Amino acid sequence: MKDNVGTFSSPAIVCHGGAGHSAKDQPGVDAAVEAGWGILQSGGTALDAALASVVIMEDDPALNAGTGGRIRSDGSLQLDAAVMTLITAAFFGSKSIAPAGSSCV
Repeated sequence: MKDNVGTFSSPAIVCHGGAGHSAKDQPGVDAAVEAGWGILQSGGTALDAALASVVIMEDDPALNAGTGGRIRSDGSLQLDAAVMTLITAAFFGSKSIAPAGSSCV
């Protein structure tokens, strides 16, 4: 199998507004893309760009992440998070995070 690591010639970023995404959610998704894209264009890492985008989406109550996450039957929010880098093969995951203030990143 051919090793495809490092074969991309230019960066790209994609953000998803979550389940049930509608036009009212688009400004938050656009802001997340712009934040991540700005980091990539200034020479930042893909990890830094992804984290910046996620923070914006998690802080937007219109989106299905972070403060906008689905309310559980007991009225609380409970979130999961994971991040992985291909180059270092580092992975971190956390389950059942109770949000405390800003984003869970």
